[in-house]
Amino acid sequence: MKKNLILLILISAIFSMISCGGGAGSSSSPPGEDTDVPFSVELRPSQYVVQTNGFIYMKARVLNGNGNPISNIPVYFTNLSSLVPGLSATSANTDSSGYATVTASSTSYGFMTVQAEVDNGTGKIRDRKTVYFSIYDLTWPTTAFLPHLTLDVDGTPYNGLYNEPDDYILLQDEEDIWVKIMATVYDGYDNPVSNSTVTFGTDSTEASFLNDEYIKTTNSEGQAFAYIMVNPTTIRDFQTVLNVTASADNGAANMVTLFLEAVTVTNIAVTANPSIVETEGSSIINAVVTLNTGSTAPDGTTVGFTTCDAATCTSTCGFVTPFAQTSGGVATADFTAPSTAGTCKITATAGGMSGSTNVTVKLSVPLSVIPTTQTIADPAVSDTATYTILGGTGPFSAYSSHPSLVIVAVTDSTLTATVASVPTEDTTVTITVYDTSNGDHVSASLILDVPPIRPISVVPSSQTVNGAPGGTATFTIFGGVEPYSVYTNNPSFPPDPESGITSGGAFTVDVPPNTPVTTVTYIVMDSVGSTATATLNITSVTTDYYLLPESATIIVDGAMAFTIFGGVEPFDIFQDNMKVDIQYDETEDPRSFTVVGIETGSVTITVRDANGRMVEAIVTIE
Repeated sequence: MKKNLILLILISAIFSMISCGGGAGSSSSPPGEDTDVPFSVELRPSQYVVQTNGFIYMKARVLNGNGNPISNIPVYFTNLSSLVPGLSATSANTDSSGYATVTASSTSYGFMTVQAEVDNGTGKIRDRKTVYFSIYDLTWPTTAFLPHLTLDVDGTPYNGLYNEPDDYILLQDEEDIWVKIMATVYDGYDNPVSNSTVTFGTDSTEASFLNDEYIKTTNSEGQAFAYIMVNPTTIRDFQTVLNVTASADNGAANMVTLFLEAVTVTNIAVTANPSIVETEGSSIINAVVTLNTGSTAPDGTTVGFTTCDAATCTSTCGFVTPFAQTSGGVATADFTAPSTAGTCKITATAGGMSGSTNVTVKLSVPLSVIPTTQTIADPAVSDTATYTILGGTGPFSAYSSHPSLVIVAVTDSTLTATVASVPTEDTTVTITVYDTSNGDHVSASLILDVPPIRPISVVPSSQTVNGAPGGTATFTIFGGVEPYSVYTNNPSFPPDPESGITSGGAFTVDVPPNTPVTTVTYIVMDSVGSTATATLNITSVTTDYYLLPESATIIVDGAMAFTIFGGVEPFDIFQDNMKVDIQYDETEDPRSFTVVGIETGSVTITVRDANGRMVEAIVTIE
């Protein structure tokens, strides 16, 4: 059945008339006692539909708690739509009958939502009404069919079934904050109109359009869709309404009313930072207020705070800020602990819900560290020393005066100092412990007792290699401060490696075959600049039976390896005195033996082969 515009406007007017506006001071509120304090305001349009360039009287009546009108009360009016020129004034005082009056007018068609607001001294009370300005002359009856528009509602979760009873009710649960509106535009012959521009609107600041898209174009079936989200900005224990309007570019318009369930607090999560304080210390209390919509409470929501002893909650326990307002869903209060130890329970209350947390109050004990001094003798990397932190409030942190030498870490009241590197001399590291709750700090010491440095030396200090067959000379480094670097006066015989050698390490020199007679000097330098010198003597021995090296110098407890060239196995090895120990295992290597120095002096080593031929080497022990 075809509908004309006048019928649609009448339906829109009915929706507007059932709107409560969502203000404070409803009829269910208790009567007031002060006859001069506003209790309720009701906005009454003289009519809900008028032709463009016409006007509507917007009368706001203010009553006290006993239901009687109040005169000379300022009422503030706001045009919540984009229609112009809008309102004749933004404020007016009530007359003796409690009415404040302004006029609303528009030069273009569409819906206009007007809000009336009154200050009652403790807050705002307000009411809203929606009226419609039509492009048609409503004073002339007509039988011609006019363009019209229908609105259908699909609530969350969208199931494609429109206008079910629950579709009109939002905020029933945490997910129920979206609604899908379908506007279908018809021409005067009841045919769907495609490519028609439809402008959607609402009469509440709590409603917003998905991606701010409120202007849509109809499809081939004359349908345009808008998605609206509701984000409550106040906590309320009563149902409110949300009017959704739609106007097409062919003059058709309509409005549908949605119902918003009460907005209540479902949870208050309370935390204390810190949760352990000293007597008369302080803590910051945070209360996160969550609504039944799943979001946090709007900014400005008042939260009350109380404190009592946690055991019985029969007496106060310290002091807490009595009230605070939420910002980003969080209300913050300051807590001051009592002068006696115990446990205080801090409770936050809003919207009839409460949440609490405990703060432990302990006696104030001066911060200290034991022992105050420790020593690590002959320190090595990863050696540790442990300290105990006493008193204070915590949590604690610690810092080392020499972080490259000693690294510190704190776990609860235990401090661990770990050697990261070893210094070249005795070093005292100062460790400072901070109580992060109040900035108090104390110090302890860790002494790294480094033994005297053994002078740097190279063993052997001199070696001889036969340049005819060639060979390899090995030098070992002792003492000094690692790492070491090696330099030579003859780059034709480089050391391997040249740097990065650690204590007890060695470097080698390769002598290729047919090397002429020469002497090469090597200077070993440690990390603090101390040096030692070694010499490589390259000789030329042409006999087919010889012992290398032909001479060597070693230190007491030092060692030197000798190699037998030529001759006929097996070999016998002798010495002319007992100043060295000859280590020889012919089953392992019949042509190699080792000489270890026992006492200072000079020894002649003689090797006799199976044919009775003998070769000698001179070893000097320093």
